[in-house]
Amino acid sequence: MKRKEEDRIQLYANRKVLQCVEAAFDFIRANRRVWVKSALVLFLPICVALSLVAIPTTQTQINNAQNYIWERFFEMESWHFDFFLIVTCVGIWLAYVHVYALLLAEFQREEGVKTAQLSSLIPYFLRSASRSWWLFAVPIALALIMNIGVLFALLLPIILVPLSLLPSIFILEHESMPTAISKSFRLGFSSWFYLAFNIILTMMLALCMVWLLQVPSLVMDIFMDILPKNADYALGHLPFYIFWMIFSTFSCFGFCVVVSMLVLGCAFQYGSVSERVDDTSILHEIENFENL
Repeated sequence: MKRKEEDRIQLYANRKVLQCVEAAFDFIRANRRVWVKSALVLFLPICVALSLVAIPTTQTQINNAQNYIWERFFEMESWHFDFFLIVTCVGIWLAYVHVYALLLAEFQREEGVKTAQLSSLIPYFLRSASRSWWLFAVPIALALIMNIGVLFALLLPIILVPLSLLPSIFILEHESMPTAISKSFRLGFSSWFYLAFNIILTMMLALCMVWLLQVPSLVMDIFMDILPKNADYALGHLPFYIFWMIFSTFSCFGFCVVVSMLVLGCAFQYGSVSERVDDTSILHEIENFENL
């Protein structure tokens, strides 16, 4: 059934501060069934893989696990840590694939996303993946730049603010990479403070959510205090491993969802800046009228 245009959450709209975050939450709430299902399909295998690699296997590691689950990820053997970094990059990339596939489907399908089956959205996920594969290397590139010197580290935020628009332009507008980079700098620098303030507020909200994800670690603390401390259970205490898998998988999945929400917020920030600077919605209406 064709979805009414007024029922859609418009991408191109001049929004005030925090209204981009509201639009992101409204989009998730309106399409929560498809959002949750697609998130489970994309993120759950990655989360289980990370939990399995980081699982404690010695008495010392089990005792240390009661500090914080995430600390265990930084006490792994070298190849485990490399695997962790690679899978983390894949997880961030999948967050972009997740968000932009749903956005493409929402604005290109007559019936939108709300009533869609996941199987019917596969072409949009493939298109989003093919247009966003380069994002896999972004965390690695940022780490390398940070290691070059303090000057580059100080200049990085100035450049990253306009570049936060790049994925939206490249994926949603189907522009070439040079054109997308040029447009992201043009729009980004013209609304730099608006974008920076929105990004800071969104990041603060995300940090609060990540802090809530530490609740499983607190539960693990209580669980570890209850367990008897003896050397016999180091490799074979089944309840501990069950709780570990549940809590660490939940924390990883929550982190991926938070990243997806950040990406979605950036997409609506692009729509707001594009409307503010270029009146994009009017241009699209003119194009649609000419195509009639």
